[in-house]
Amino acid sequence: MSALIQGKRVSGRPQTRAYTVCPGKTLSYGPEINIREGAPERPCRPPEHSPGDGTPAGTRLARSPPRTATTRYSRSGTAGEAPVHRAHLEPEADGSGIPHGSELSPHLRAHPARVLRPPPRPRTAVPAARGRPYGHNRNSAEGPDGQTGRSRRPGLPWPTPRAPRGRARPPRHGVPSRERENGGVSSTAPGQPGRPGPADPAAALTALAPRLPSPLTEIADERFARRGVRLLLKRDDLIHPDLVGNKWRKLVPNLRAALRSGEHTLLTFGGAYSNHLRATAAAGRLLGLATIGVVRGEELAGRPLNPSLARCAADGMRLHFVTRAAYRRRADPDWTARLRDRFGPFRLIPEGGSDAAAVRGAAGLGRELRGRADVVAVACGTGGTLAGLAAGLADGQRAIGFAVLRGGFLGGEVERLQHAAFGGRRGDWRVEDRFHCGGFARTTGALEAFARDFRDRHGLPDLDRVYVAKALYGLSVLAGEGAFAPGTSVAAVVTG
Repeated sequence: MSALIQGKRVSGRPQTRAYTVCPGKTLSYGPEINIREGAPERPCRPPEHSPGDGTPAGTRLARSPPRTATTRYSRSGTAGEAPVHRAHLEPEADGSGIPHGSELSPHLRAHPARVLRPPPRPRTAVPAARGRPYGHNRNSAEGPDGQTGRSRRPGLPWPTPRAPRGRARPPRHGVPSRERENGGVSSTAPGQPGRPGPADPAAALTALAPRLPSPLTEIADERFARRGVRLLLKRDDLIHPDLVGNKWRKLVPNLRAALRSGEHTLLTFGGAYSNHLRATAAAGRLLGLATIGVVRGEELAGRPLNPSLARCAADGMRLHFVTRAAYRRRADPDWTARLRDRFGPFRLIPEGGSDAAAVRGAAGLGRELRGRADVVAVACGTGGTLAGLAAGLADGQRAIGFAVLRGGFLGGEVERLQHAAFGGRRGDWRVEDRFHCGGFARTTGALEAFARDFRDRHGLPDLDRVYVAKALYGLSVLAGEGAFAPGTSVAAVVTG
């Protein structure tokens, strides 16, 4: 069987096409048609009948919907090469899905549903374009040249972004933001323009209305009770549903300053599990401010986003992954200047939100606990909360900070922050470095067992392993070692 089909305007050599019509049967056309650039060499018209197949004269061919076919290329104009791509068979002017000039057997006319069954979709070398403009993309992480979208396969080009379609979804994959020259600034395209800030900064802050003072509750735990120690929980995790814990206390002074000065973009730093990045992204969403998060660890760029970073991206934060060497330059004015050249004007909030304004904001936590506990314990990442807490406590109270990072640097950071905020050291405080459990966001079997047991005993939400679980675990060990005299009341700050 053969058929003549009107030529289409395509590039390349003369082609022949073959269509699978049913098992063991093929409809093909080829050497009679030249579809290199123009019309067919011979006119094509629909036959009224097919001689020899028993069809009465004047009978038109059966109609069928448009079909999907396999294109085959041939230098000689004969069929036989392997299929290269899928082509769509357009309907003719009369609405037929069968080409004019086709000859079909009575069997196929009697079973039109079996005509031109589409072959399976071939696997393509380049994935379909998934990138979308920032703000509508499923993935807000960056790729080279400012593109966003799903990660590419090694050695293949980046997909071309398409127009936004449908509602934005939480991101699934991180896309590399590679560092090259320029002092550690990535090679991505300029950031999204800052969103216009609220017209009334004072009214905008009402979206961050907190629950203050946060609750202070006593719980009965035999690990403390047998040593004569009372354990209290300062539930700062209930301050705000989005800016949980100490993040509200440290961020609001910087947010208020940004709104008053008319700044529309916030840039800050953090690790892959940073609560500070999550809180900053949520604050930007609530206040209508653009947010940029510089994330430590370039190797994270090509991996699926963890729940913490996925939440940041869902709140509109632009994630910018850098190497650890570049991240250590976050306080370098030259690198900060390059970031401003890269992203435009922004208000810089330090890692963890810890600066002089944040420390003064965290002092309110200490004032709420005056006369309520003898010892106050808090988990520490950058030291800002401990610096403010100790300054706000009354005479005779002391604070313990449980470091969640290795390195033993936290004591010096707390002193530096207190000097910046108050002009010198304030309060009675110390840093406990034994319970970081291997480093930031790392855990051990003992920590996991303690966290599960504490949750089951007291019916509390699952403890955050990055911060809160380490502080409570450290307190239980210190109580067992006799670090607290009988009758001592210890308040542990639940930062979220």
